[in-house]
Amino acid sequence: MNEYDYLRAFVMERFDSEVTTEVDPLHDQHKLLLLQKNYLEAARLETLRDRILQELYIKRARAEEIINWLSLDNQLRRECTTYCDVRSGRL
Repeated sequence: MNEYDYLRAFVMERFDSEVTTEVDPLHDQHKLLLLQKNYLEAARLETLRDRILQELYIKRARAEEIINWLSLDNQLRRECTTYCDVRSGRL
């Protein structure tokens, strides 16, 4: 594993941890409200849960994209080339 793999693993671990602490309790409350037939409050919690989960996915995707760019930049530096060279087909 290289440093980028470790960063990817860290990002995934952080995502899992945030889902466990922020989303899972809302999911449990949502299920309980459905069992109690409190559909209005369940719908509100479902919307909140989905919004929080979407924000966490976006945060994870941004972090992974940064890691991918760092890895690409490192690879291009090792090959003594640039992103522009690669995109223009000068290699």
